[in-house]
Amino acid sequence: MSYATELRQRQILSGAQNSYDNQLPEDDLDFLDTAEGEDFAREEEEELQRTGAGRVIGPEEFWQALCWDPEFRRIRDRVINELMDTRRFRQRARERMEKDAELRAEP
Repeated sequence: MSYATELRQRQILSGAQNSYDNQLPEDDLDFLDTAEGEDFAREEEEELQRTGAGRVIGPEEFWQALCWDPEFRRIRDRVINELMDTRRFRQRARERMEKDAELRAEP
């Protein structure tokens, strides 16, 4: 393969990669970590509360509401029991505990 052919192939691949990269949506979630993003989130939350169109529910409130429902408690308890009875779960838990002990032992 000649140098010119190889160069042309690299240019084609580079152009194709650039076209693909430019089609990907821009990750704008970093905006929420800025001061403007925090202001935006606060204003949206206040507007939702003011209009009654929505209500902000925190994770603690959500968990309390789930635990209040007897059906959810039965499901939660069943899932926990199944996890605890599963040999694979117990093996992974043992491995995690051993790894944690090793990390604590390291200076």
